[in-house]
Amino acid sequence: MLQSQLARRNISIADLFTAPVIQERREKRIPVVDTKEIFSRVDQQHTYMGYEECVEIFNDLAYIVIPFDKTTKQFQLLLSRLKLTLLNQSGNVKFYDLIDGLNRLGLENFSDLIKQKIQEGNYSRSPGELSAILFFLSQQHLMHGQQRDAELFAQVVKDLRFTDVKLLKIEHLHFLMKGLTLAMEPSFLQGLKNPEDMKKEVENFLPNVIDQISLELSRCNISDVIMMLESFFKFWNKSNFQNSKMKGVYLSCEAYLDQYLGLSKKDITGGQFAQLVEQIANAQFHMLYKFDQKLIHRMQYILVNDHSELYVFSIKDIIRIIKGFEAINDYFNRDKVINCLVNAALEITCFQDADYLELMEIFDEKGIMEQQPDLLVKLRFYFQDRFNYMERPTMINYLQFLLNHGMIFEDKDMMELIAAHLQKNYFSYELNELFKVYLITQHNFYRDNESIRLIEDATKIRIADQKQRQQVKVEGLRDLIEGLRLEHAHNKKLDQSLRTLVKETNLLNIDKKLFVQFICYAADFNIKIDQKLQQAIDVAFDAHLQDLTQQDLAHLILYTDDYQKYDLLGILDIEQFQNDFASLEKLALRGLVKLDKTLAMKAIQELDADSNLIEVVEKLLNERGAKYDKGLLTCNDQLKAAFLINDSILVDVIDHQFANSIQPDGKLSPRKRASVAKQLALQNGFKDYRLISLAEMDFAKDEQKYLIDVLFNQ
Repeated sequence: MLQSQLARRNISIADLFTAPVIQERREKRIPVVDTKEIFSRVDQQHTYMGYEECVEIFNDLAYIVIPFDKTTKQFQLLLSRLKLTLLNQSGNVKFYDLIDGLNRLGLENFSDLIKQKIQEGNYSRSPGELSAILFFLSQQHLMHGQQRDAELFAQVVKDLRFTDVKLLKIEHLHFLMKGLTLAMEPSFLQGLKNPEDMKKEVENFLPNVIDQISLELSRCNISDVIMMLESFFKFWNKSNFQNSKMKGVYLSCEAYLDQYLGLSKKDITGGQFAQLVEQIANAQFHMLYKFDQKLIHRMQYILVNDHSELYVFSIKDIIRIIKGFEAINDYFNRDKVINCLVNAALEITCFQDADYLELMEIFDEKGIMEQQPDLLVKLRFYFQDRFNYMERPTMINYLQFLLNHGMIFEDKDMMELIAAHLQKNYFSYELNELFKVYLITQHNFYRDNESIRLIEDATKIRIADQKQRQQVKVEGLRDLIEGLRLEHAHNKKLDQSLRTLVKETNLLNIDKKLFVQFICYAADFNIKIDQKLQQAIDVAFDAHLQDLTQQDLAHLILYTDDYQKYDLLGILDIEQFQNDFASLEKLALRGLVKLDKTLAMKAIQELDADSNLIEVVEKLLNERGAKYDKGLLTCNDQLKAAFLINDSILVDVIDHQFANSIQPDGKLSPRKRASVAKQLALQNGFKDYRLISLAEMDFAKDEQKYLIDVLFNQ
């Protein structure tokens, strides 16, 4: 006869081919459908019912199939009689059924009275009773945070040393493990005079419980096994419980799952399936135990082939499953498992905004979003449907995610939603949120000027408050600067707010990227640097000088006219830029290196390959009858140019940043990079230098007019 792992471990199960099912209650009383019979009995007998009879009826009501009105006369009579009889109890008072009933009905009517009896020592010390009392006290502390509950818990825990664990049944273990796990929380331990003594009592007791669990598996259903896995892991995570002891729990549960997973898969919910995956992953990730590969593959097979018929997954469940299987990293077919989870996510219609975004972020991190574009489409429509119901921080996180995936630029409907929300709620936005919405707005082609004015005014008001200034984060300031650099013209109002924040906070000293970003912005718009702002910049230079990368140095040397003052050349290592043409180009503009013609022409060709800009410019030049040459390296090999027009004007192309700003008179003015290049061109006898920005073209309402302005009207 084929023996199971349970049988080999001397665990007796009557029928190896039938999954065991635990009785929901300790005593097999007949289940009650409604309250009619019970309330009739209360009416007739309430005046002379004893404590045990009251508790029995109360517990029956907790398992009632049809919900009932707790304000009815009969129920209130029962509660009154139960309270009276409990007051008169002494000695070994049994609380298990009472606590079970209170827990199921969500009542606290007798909580203080139960605690009083426990404090007096009037409680039964049987294993089942102790497990219920410990659960009750830990729950009370969780809800109310009273030190008294923690001290009573520590008092009762001492009784565990005299407990015969062989009398613990699986339903007792439910209560016991939940109670002990809650007792390991820092907030619970802080309420104890001697927390280490209590932890030691528990840790000495649990090894015996593990042996009893193995024996009790014969009465478990699969949901009990999942509960035990989670409870023991939480306890281990919060305590000093030995890893070797945890192995016994996992061995017993693995033996059960090996025998009954296939038979019992229909007896659990989608949430419990996700919980099981999570706990198996926890065991492996924390090197507590590695479950058998066949079991893991069987779970994946159930997910792929049976989940649509057996389970309904919430978004949180899908998150737990994908995190779990990715942590285990042992697939029979990863593509099938991932596709199954993607399909489950696409079918979900419930509203769990933050969880849904977290799931999409996980998919994105795993590279799944690129393979499954339908996910991004669903996210976009989900966001629009839920926009008016989302919490503001969640809404902003969605916007950032869509921005990261290029879903903001041409979305006119999105801009209208943002504008409407901002107009109604701008007064409740914090500074970091205002800066994020400003950045999102600046990335949209259909920028709403009224929204920008609201942000300017709201920012000015909040900047005046020192407390709100101190709440600005590095990320918020970076959003503001990036948004300002996307402005066609210099935004004086937000620029003033930015300078105030730089001077009044130390954020520039904290984050190197923010520092480099601010220096580039200040140079692009040639902002006025007063003494206090200059002092803040000098301090930031000192703070970051030793941490600057070579790319940072190349950036700062181009955008800082005083680069020699800060001795940036002293820590520059030009040899590191051999394969970094973008950095070499910046250094060449300052005369520090010469460019290689082959690399320069390759850079122009790569840019041309991504667009037909060179062809369009040629057409415009031909229409104007202009003489031109293409692809040059000029100015003593310091400056590359895509075109030389009429032997006097150099024109180049840049991709991901703005090259020009619009002046009050409507004319284009070069930003720092173009300005430095123009000075170099003029010094070498050229009439002018002009820079075409693909980013600026994207935002131009008339691309041809933009090109004509750059080529002929500057």
